[in-house]
Amino acid sequence: MNYAYKLRKETILSILGLRGKAVKDLIQQGAAFMDGLVQISPRVSGVWATENFPYDYKTHRRTVDLIPAACCQ
Repeated sequence: MNYAYKLRKETILSILGLRGKAVKDLIQQGAAFMDGLVQISPRVSGVWATENFPYDYKTHRRTVDLIPAACCQ
């Protein structure tokens, strides 16, 4: 079967916006995300006095790693 869809520009932008929000929410919760294009992983760096030492924004940093995925094989 040959399906042809015509999507409006607004619909495409809305879908991409929803996807972006979902990915952002996952990362903010500490979860990693991977699709066919990229792997996104949150990371916290810094030195802790003990493994139970709380996060301190003055000495610890939150970053995100973006790793290209093998797509289009």
